[in-house]
Amino acid sequence: MFPDLAGDAPLEAAAAAAERSGASLVLKGARSVIAAPDGRRWQLLEAAPEAARAGAGDVLAGFAAGRGAVAIAAGSSPGETSSLAAAALAHAQAGLAAGRRLGAGQVTPQALAASLSH
Repeated sequence: MFPDLAGDAPLEAAAAAAERSGASLVLKGARSVIAAPDGRRWQLLEAAPEAARAGAGDVLAGFAAGRGAVAIAAGSSPGETSSLAAAALAHAQAGLAAGRRLGAGQVTPQALAASLSH
């Protein structure tokens, strides 16, 4: 979506993309970055490389959307970036837990989703 940011450091690229779009976002990678339009950023320093496969981002998107829906039902603001950061952290931790439980190469999107439900 932002090809001109492709060569930038992840923290800077995510911040610029969030500011331009006016939306909170996750720049997925080995050290995913969560950025808010106001310049706040979080970076995950630990993730499961074996969980970096097709479909894992879809699990994160669904999980974050579900948490947002719960926030709306509870009368909270679902757009708060710290909530997105918490979802990304939970996703990363679920990948690590699934990797420990299942072993290298076995962390499918389904296993990741199941790990998030615990």
